[in-house]
Amino acid sequence: RLSSGLRWSVFSELKQFKPDVIHVATPGVMVWGGILYSKLLGLPLVLSYHTHIPKYIPEYTFPWLVRPMWGFIKLWHGLASRTLVTSDVMKGELASEKIPRVQLWDKGIDTDAFHPRFKSWEMR
Repeated sequence: RLSSGLRWSVFSELKQFKPDVIHVATPGVMVWGGILYSKLLGLPLVLSYHTHIPKYIPEYTFPWLVRPMWGFIKLWHGLASRTLVTSDVMKGELASEKIPRVQLWDKGIDTDAFHPRFKSWEMR
């Protein structure tokens, strides 16, 4: 079952929690809830782009759906305060499609804190 996240209970919880930002991973149906809640609560919306659906569409469905999908992506990300991507390649591709406010999200491992020199068989 897919959820859009559009529920009065979700809105009430968010209002009570008082977040600083709304973050939604896209693409996905919950983006609609994120957009609505960010507007209703006057909060910035940050979207993180994870699954590059336009590349999957020709492999699994009808190639003519690629352009409409880009239309949805432009709509969603155009409403966001920021779009986070995990690679320079994806940042470039979204920029080539005129997606605004795209930023690289370095979410790798801290190699100073988690260096192999700290390996401990006792901790395993």
